[in-house]
Amino acid sequence: MKTRQHNEKTARTAYVLAQLQTKYRVRICEYDHTAIVVSGITEKQLSDLCRRLHCSGMYNDTGRFGIITNFGEYK
Repeated sequence: MKTRQHNEKTARTAYVLAQLQTKYRVRICEYDHTAIVVSGITEKQLSDLCRRLHCSGMYNDTGRFGIITNFGEYK
């Protein structure tokens, strides 16, 4: 059973995805629906996105993609 907090995070993720679709190749992570996969970016671009969205993320050098999550939770 999903909690209200999880539902809010999923809704926030969908909102951020819609904003990012205009500039980046993005999709909801298939393993975590509160995370977004951003393809074809650099580590610096991912860092800039995390700073702007106040979120956390990780970068994969081999695949040149990042995964971002926890939107609005960091200062």
